[in-house]
Amino acid sequence: MSNGLFDLASQNPAPIEEQPPQETIDVRAEYEARRAAAEKANELKESISRQIEQGNDPQYILYTAVRAIGYLTRDTEWQREQEKQLDSVYGDLAQVSFLLDETAIAGERLEEKRQQYAERMLKRLNNNLKDCEKIQTSIKQAMEATRKLMEEPQANNSQ
Repeated sequence: MSNGLFDLASQNPAPIEEQPPQETIDVRAEYEARRAAAEKANELKESISRQIEQGNDPQYILYTAVRAIGYLTRDTEWQREQEKQLDSVYGDLAQVSFLLDETAIAGERLEEKRQQYAERMLKRLNNNLKDCEKIQTSIKQAMEATRKLMEEPQANNSQ
């Protein structure tokens, strides 16, 4: 007696390659990325502790702290921006001659940054003040119009 197609298939099943669902792969990759970032952050924490113990200059510790925060938050854009800001103050101090006072140079640069910030803040506050003056003028106009409305019925009733 001959076997049918379904009989042959049930007697000789084809091997099935099981693949994890895409979601499982994504979760695993996410877990691995977080674990790697946490390990790197722990290494940076240890580096910060060593640098503090050794009495390293604060700017080097700050760079390391920014990198640690970048790894922990996985925000490389923020990390790059902060490093760029630090570079604008401390970037070339390592190459400056020993005759120059690095602290004074860094202080001057920080003071310049403070001045720039203060100028931006003053401009913003002046704009806010102008806006408030416009609002005040509008409120006074509204109050005057309301007073006129209150006086009109009296004028109409007396006629």
